[in-house]
Amino acid sequence: MIRQDSEWSKRSKHENLKEMGDVSSGMASTVIQLYLKEILGSFLHPSTTVRSSAMKVVQLVLAQGLVHPVQIVPYLI
Repeated sequence: MIRQDSEWSKRSKHENLKEMGDVSSGMASTVIQLYLKEILGSFLHPSTTVRSSAMKVVQLVLAQGLVHPVQIVPYLI
């Protein structure tokens, strides 16, 4: 983690920080899109622990704006 922090500090001096954030956000959105179907399917799992964890993940995803909420609404009803 220290290595990553020093690496980021070096890069931030030469690159646009907004663009770096946009790239990271794009990657996170891509990863969530890849696993969204499985995460949403977890709402139907028999275990309440799994369903609760899926809800926490979905809350984080929506709060960060990584996916459009319309994709998630049918699972919440």
